[in-house]
Amino acid sequence: MTVAIIGAGASGILTAHALHRRCPGRDLVMIDPYPPGGPAYRAPEPWHLLNSRAGAMGDDFAARAGDPDAFVARAHYGDHLRALLAETRADLRADRAVRITRGPGGLVVHLAHGLPIRAADVVLALGPPRPAVPAFLAGHPDVVPDPWAPGALDVIDPARPVVVAGTGLTAVDVALTLLRRDRTAPITLVSRRGLLPQAHQRVRPEDARVGDLVSRARSLRSLVRGIRELSERHPGGWRPVIDAVRPHANALWAAASDADRARFLRHCARHWDVHRHRMAAPIAAELDRHRASGVLRVRALGVPAKDLDLEGVQVVNAAGPGLLPEAADPLTAALLADGLATAGPHGLGLETAAPLWVVGPMRRGRLWETTAIPEIRDQADTLARALPRAYVPEIAA
Repeated sequence: MTVAIIGAGASGILTAHALHRRCPGRDLVMIDPYPPGGPAYRAPEPWHLLNSRAGAMGDDFAARAGDPDAFVARAHYGDHLRALLAETRADLRADRAVRITRGPGGLVVHLAHGLPIRAADVVLALGPPRPAVPAFLAGHPDVVPDPWAPGALDVIDPARPVVVAGTGLTAVDVALTLLRRDRTAPITLVSRRGLLPQAHQRVRPEDARVGDLVSRARSLRSLVRGIRELSERHPGGWRPVIDAVRPHANALWAAASDADRARFLRHCARHWDVHRHRMAAPIAAELDRHRASGVLRVRALGVPAKDLDLEGVQVVNAAGPGLLPEAADPLTAALLADGLATAGPHGLGLETAAPLWVVGPMRRGRLWETTAIPEIRDQADTLARALPRAYVPEIAA
């Protein structure tokens, strides 16, 4: 039987590799109009570093990298993903999936150019929804809507000021990419709060006190208060506390009330992200140098955005993923319209039912921590175990 995987980025490749190991009787077809690897790992600049140490990316990659504590180039992880893909012997189709319909014994994936693909199961490894569009960008004539699109930043004039909408990891990537192109005009990163990701540091391991904190928390308010208090007392500061809370994040999200989830999204999500999703130390140091020189600025705009003059400025939208259904790509919009998927809680991610599966960032409605490699790798392995065994002639040990 065939499994069709839509998306050949990290989520799709890790899923294909897990299925190859655990479901050897399946034929794997991967569908993506772009070369494999996904935006972050497909063709990074040599200076682009992983935002985590090599050891966090899996034991197999850590062995390949040599030093598990190093922040290695993303290109190395891209090579690792393509090596995993080669092991799967998947049939890679350079095409775009435009619609999925029900068919005999499973689903049918309709392509923009090729013949439809019949599959017992289809895995959506789509990456995040389309970027949100901040209100202050409405009507601006010179916006790069997706900085990850091939060649998107080539239109930026080094002699014109640039505003980057967003202050997260993507915005940092955009700024440092442009600053390496002999710029003579400044770059300003803007967001509601103006918060940049924190930097990684070497920290002492977490301890059992975090488990006690999580088990005692009865509300979002009590959890946040406990994290702050423990961070103040912990010999390693807040970093080991956040790292220790991370494995509990999805269970906490699932157990939270809708009101607490909405409150978290409104007041806490950005603070969690800048502490949880950190910059590699060398990247943070380079960013600090550019800020000290004045060529790079960071501004908090508040809501609504105030005092931002975009006259004659080029803008790059790095505001992060939007909410569904507004931020749906054409395939996701078709799935929603056809009733094969629904938007997840609070417009985060997609909800589907077998034999249509979701891996990666599109699961965020149900899993808060679903964008980093360790969580995606676990999801891929869980999916490989969960596929209906009636379809599989042999399960790998």
